[in-house]
Amino acid sequence: MQHPKNQHYVPRLYLRQFCADRRAKHPQVYSFDKANQRVHRPSIRNVAAELHFYEQGEQGAEKAFQRIEDLFTTPYRRLLEIDRVQDLSAEDIVGTVIFVAAQWVRSREHRQMLKSTGVELAKALDAMGVDEPALTDVTDETLRRLHVRGLPNLINHASAIMLRMKWVLCVNRTEMPLWTSDSPVTLHNSRPASDLVGNRGLTCRGIELYFPLSPTRSLCLCDPTDLGPEPQVIVSTDINHAWFQNDLQIRSSTRFLYANNGDCSFARKVLSTYPVYADPERQRSKVT
Repeated sequence: MQHPKNQHYVPRLYLRQFCADRRAKHPQVYSFDKANQRVHRPSIRNVAAELHFYEQGEQGAEKAFQRIEDLFTTPYRRLLEIDRVQDLSAEDIVGTVIFVAAQWVRSREHRQMLKSTGVELAKALDAMGVDEPALTDVTDETLRRLHVRGLPNLINHASAIMLRMKWVLCVNRTEMPLWTSDSPVTLHNSRPASDLVGNRGLTCRGIELYFPLSPTRSLCLCDPTDLGPEPQVIVSTDINHAWFQNDLQIRSSTRFLYANNGDCSFARKVLSTYPVYADPERQRSKVT
């Protein structure tokens, strides 16, 4: 069988929920390009995908992700229908957590994070008078191989942590739909970051992970210590909550936002205040 060339790092199974015409044979999504602030309406076959993003031969990454997506099909349908997180079965929880963990690390944004870390580390070493060509001369192909090679361990590690987090189902009943992006899994922490550790790790005190499921639903996995008292279902009619989650998508995405309508005025407003998030090559990490 011919190996697929155009490889998605956000699967169509998921993107379909954010299409205005999701039951169409070839559904389209509104795509907002942060770099030029233009809106297009492409087919989901052509977004969040790149030629040979994971591999050029029959090496298995694409097949592995297909199996993960297949395991998520039933839990995903249930997450869009249930009224309580407790209604999820053990199998549903495992299928969901593996999918979310994989989505977090399989994207272009995660690869950009690896690149940014190498660049910042090279700068720090250069300031100390150390020249490290292995960091400054990293090619796109080397970066691709490093990313793909680390995916299995990253997914397993993240999945184990997510299983121990508190799960909250967020229902959006405002006039603003929830957006997704080319990097849908977002992190937030109200606690201040320390200079040495930061505050965006999955095990950090106060961490909140948001994953939009549809324009009207999202899943939050959070620190069970600080956020344990939170209810397991939050039904919101406050547009500030939708703004908050969409703001996370604006800041966390590499370049593209996806929605079921073309009103991207909120994104333009945020980017006018914080234009750095429109730059796909922005600094993502800090080496101290």
